[in-house]
Amino acid sequence: MATSGSSGSGNNQRHHSPSHTPNGIPSPSAFSQRVDASRLRQPHSMANKKITLDTMWRQVEPGLTSVFGLKKMDKKGYMELYSVVYSYCTSIATPTDAENDASAAATANLQTRPSNPTKKRASGTSSSPSSQAAWIGMELYKKLQDFLTGHLVTVLDEMKDYRGEDLLANYSKQWNNFRFSSKVSHGMCMYLNRHWVKRENDEGRNREIYPVYGLCLVQWREHIFTPLENQLSRAVLDLISRERNGETVNSQLLRTIIDSLVELGVTPDIEGDDGLIPRSPKTEKEQRHIGLQVYKNSFEAHFLDETVKYYSQESHTFLASNPVNEYIKKVLARLAEEDIRCTKYLHESTAAQLRQKMEDVLIIQQMEILHAEFVNLLAEEKVEELASMYSLLCRVPNRIEDLYKLVEVHIRSHGATAMARNTDQLSNEPRSFVLAILEVYDRSSKLINGAFKGDHGFATAMDKAFGHLVNNNAVTQFTRNSAKISELLARYCDTVLKKSTKNPDELELEESLNRVMIIFRYVEEKDVFQKFYSKMLAKRLVAGLSASDDAEATMISKLKAVCGFEYTSKLQRMFQDIGLSRDLNDQFRTTSPTTVFDFEFIVQILSTGAWPFSERNNLTLPVTLERPVNVFRDFYHNKYNGRKLTWLFNLSRCELSANCYKNKYILQVSTYQAAILMCFNTVDVRTVSQIRSEVECEQPFFNQILLSLLKVKVLVLQDETEEVDEKDLENGSVNVKLNFAFKSKKLRINLNVPIRSEQKQEEDATNRVIEEDRKLLIQATIVRIMKMRKQLKHQQLVGETMQLLANRFKPGVAIIKKCIEILIQKEYMKRDEESKELYIYVA
Repeated sequence: MATSGSSGSGNNQRHHSPSHTPNGIPSPSAFSQRVDASRLRQPHSMANKKITLDTMWRQVEPGLTSVFGLKKMDKKGYMELYSVVYSYCTSIATPTDAENDASAAATANLQTRPSNPTKKRASGTSSSPSSQAAWIGMELYKKLQDFLTGHLVTVLDEMKDYRGEDLLANYSKQWNNFRFSSKVSHGMCMYLNRHWVKRENDEGRNREIYPVYGLCLVQWREHIFTPLENQLSRAVLDLISRERNGETVNSQLLRTIIDSLVELGVTPDIEGDDGLIPRSPKTEKEQRHIGLQVYKNSFEAHFLDETVKYYSQESHTFLASNPVNEYIKKVLARLAEEDIRCTKYLHESTAAQLRQKMEDVLIIQQMEILHAEFVNLLAEEKVEELASMYSLLCRVPNRIEDLYKLVEVHIRSHGATAMARNTDQLSNEPRSFVLAILEVYDRSSKLINGAFKGDHGFATAMDKAFGHLVNNNAVTQFTRNSAKISELLARYCDTVLKKSTKNPDELELEESLNRVMIIFRYVEEKDVFQKFYSKMLAKRLVAGLSASDDAEATMISKLKAVCGFEYTSKLQRMFQDIGLSRDLNDQFRTTSPTTVFDFEFIVQILSTGAWPFSERNNLTLPVTLERPVNVFRDFYHNKYNGRKLTWLFNLSRCELSANCYKNKYILQVSTYQAAILMCFNTVDVRTVSQIRSEVECEQPFFNQILLSLLKVKVLVLQDETEEVDEKDLENGSVNVKLNFAFKSKKLRINLNVPIRSEQKQEEDATNRVIEEDRKLLIQATIVRIMKMRKQLKHQQLVGETMQLLANRFKPGVAIIKKCIEILIQKEYMKRDEESKELYIYVA
């Protein structure tokens, strides 16, 4: 148990074994349980005797005097006092058998209930046992009340001359002693508490009746606290002010005083040995504020007012002589101090109000200054200072939202400046473009995560700014093409995934793809990326130039996760075709006669709908190449009856052994180049017209292919013109001959380089396909919406169409209107006759 000098909530705990203070006074809760148990086992010597009020009080009063005087009392003396009170309270009962013990008498008394407890006794009639019990309980209760009044008058006389911290120290000492003695007295009168006091409250006869411990607290409140209230409040506030000024104060003393204010808010609606437990269940909010009237009225209100005055003056003084950055550190330190103060000695209910007052004085009232400083810190991107500012401003509801727009504007401005430095280079070099975009992203991410702890609002502001930067920047303005971003990103993916001598390891490759996906998520015209990416993927797969099949599959999975299955279905089909082609070539080699051709011949079968290729430019193959083509065609038609093969010679390639030069070279050429070179197997000189008629290739593609061989000096014009262009080939009579003087440091030479005009044609064709695909996709989306809605107004139809297509591209209103007109002409829908703004679906 706690000694007479203890304080805090520890005294409210129940103990299940008796213990003693240094003065020898037993714990009331411990002995109350011991007495309850013993009286059910053995009779009290006074239980069956009637005892008068005076007789009882002559025995109890000296005991109370000893208890409140903190004099030594042994266990026997305590038990005798308990028995006297018990005997007095039960002396009106008439036992049926003199041999029955006190337990039976007590039980009979508890079971006797008045038929009408609120009805007064008529004059001249005998009183009922319950009425006598009520009268006896009241008399004892008044005696206790008078005793406490007299004792506390003496205590007040000892304390009234103290001031300041001395008053707090003396008050704390007297309070602890009185509180301990009150608990002992509460245990001595346990029977009175559990029966008479409880019955008085339950039956509503007197709502001002407290258990004995509560009675003691009420008397202290009236006779000690109320006369000293102003002095105590001023002394506590002065001590807290000294602590705020940096002095070391006795926190335990403040805790004791403030705990006493909380406990002095005792109400009659209590029960239990400690006199502090509310009888009926209340809401959580009510339970937190039970008994806090004294604390709130006498201390908390004054404390909060003093806090506002103190910090208002301090904030103005500090800002007048210090920079805002130092003020932020000071405020954060002060807020932390007040949080500790709440934990050390204030009641928990004060924390929220104190925090609100502090934030209002130190933050909200200085918001204009803080906002101006935020703009300066953001411009210089001082992460640590911004983090301090954020931790301060995020405490105040609805104040941080004003900063989101500032961050968005800053990221836009910084990104636009970074992208405008080397616009020409960024427009033509995919790697430089991607790295420039990612640099802005990394810098912005560092700002958001470092300064603002990844706050959702700031992250959203960054997404908006970065999305605008990706789709509207110096590159799109310079090229006047909003789809340029998607093309550059697709070309960067091609350089990352294409086989080269500088390919990174798998982990670095995976990281590069993840970085690409960061940008891709912000790209609006994802359909343009899909077209370019699918063409480049097709070329890598056909030419066997993929750095890693796993990396290719990983990239497709990432795209699928963002855009869905439909977006990547053709890409996945390409992979399946390459796998099937390998199996088909194995079967062809095992079934075809080896005498047909003496070189390796590999065919890739590509599904027409999945691959972004089309047949282009006729070619007559040399006999050497035509023979295996015919054999494979027969093999395929025998295996798959009814299928049609279309040969894409523009994608085919060969390796030729050049035996006409001083060194033996391996020439890696396209099928068109191979057909031209193989014309010189029988003769050394041919005219341009002869070559063209033999390969049967159309102009101007034929001239471009021949020119590529002339520029590398494998073939030369007979007049040995140093500089050759297409104009030199317009005359079909010009002679072309093998260059027997051809030399190269490499024995394996790649002559199959892309033709610039061919690349331009591919880009133009891709853009045309994109436009056509968009129109078809918009029309399909409109039909799907109208089929579901049946009727829809123009603005609603346009809005829903844009919403559904947002994941692929951002359609313009004009093209949506054009598609609506096309669907009306095709009779998929029609306008309502009465309202032209209303469209009706035609089944």
